[in-house]
Amino acid sequence: MIHHVNLSRIRVLNFYQAMFNVSTFLSKEDLETLKLKDHVAIFNQKYKAFDDAVVPLRKSGKTDKMKVHGGDRDRALVGLGRHLRLYVTYPVQNMSDAAWRLLPVLKGYGKMPHLRPQREKTALISNLLQDYDTTQAKADLALIGADKWVEILKESNTKYEELYRERTVFESELEKGITQKTREALYDEFKKLVNRINSLAFLEGEAPYKNLMEQINVEMKKANLAERPDRKKKKDDDLLIPIEEIDESEKA
Repeated sequence: MIHHVNLSRIRVLNFYQAMFNVSTFLSKEDLETLKLKDHVAIFNQKYKAFDDAVVPLRKSGKTDKMKVHGGDRDRALVGLGRHLRLYVTYPVQNMSDAAWRLLPVLKGYGKMPHLRPQREKTALISNLLQDYDTTQAKADLALIGADKWVEILKESNTKYEELYRERTVFESELEKGITQKTREALYDEFKKLVNRINSLAFLEGEAPYKNLMEQINVEMKKANLAERPDRKKKKDDDLLIPIEEIDESEKA
């Protein structure tokens, strides 16, 4: 059975992607045999209307730019953590001392701050940058060459935040018009289609519908997790680097 179809609170483009994927799944099925042909035809009509309505948003490029800046700040957070961790055992005493002053500040935001939800991460980075915006911290960062990571972090976080605000305003304007109406119509039709699939699977057996139901279940989960990027982020070994615990005995 298809268990969860609550898409009412996800963003416009996440909803669009989910419906696009569902439409793709349906196109690969024998709809006549599954007794879904007429229902899917109506769904596709509603999808086409919604697709036409979101063209301005898809062509704005804001989301793609946000992904670029989001990736930049993730790499900067990881790079900064590695850099500081390296220098706590550096053989030059004043440089080691600088790293010992800087690393606990970053550690205060958790072992993997780059995996926080995007909006939470924006605030976290802003707070971290404030913590490092002191005379002592600036001198320490420059001494061990970590100031470049902070510079990248500040620039990428600022650009991400600006684009996020712009996209939010843009989406809100679209939601007021035809986009909202076509989205609601498509969503209603999608729920009707799901009820149809579940009913047929119950009455005639799940086997013919199993693949389609599993695909839709996975897509619904992904669509909701897309609103919480920390839980869905791919486990890239280059990014999953924790800010390690410091053993005070290491300090000479």
